[in-house]
Amino acid sequence: MKPRFGAARTVFFGVGEFAVPALRALAGAERTEVGAVVSSPPRPHGRKLELRASPVAAEARRLGLELAEVEAIALNSVETAG
Repeated sequence: MKPRFGAARTVFFGVGEFAVPALRALAGAERTEVGAVVSSPPRPHGRKLELRASPVAAEARRLGLELAEVEAIALNSVETAG
């Protein structure tokens, strides 16, 4: 995705269906650039336990956004930018 001049760069964290409208709104906002989306990896679902991406991960892929799928985030392991 091409950076937009003057746009606020945002990293979106989410998993469930309830977070998808917020992701869509941010991705479509004129003065916001979603630099990356962080969500959980695919999980077994249904009787056959087929792997299924989280709703946020699926929407991020559909929107062409950079996606990181992580098991967990520990607050003490997050680095801040200077």
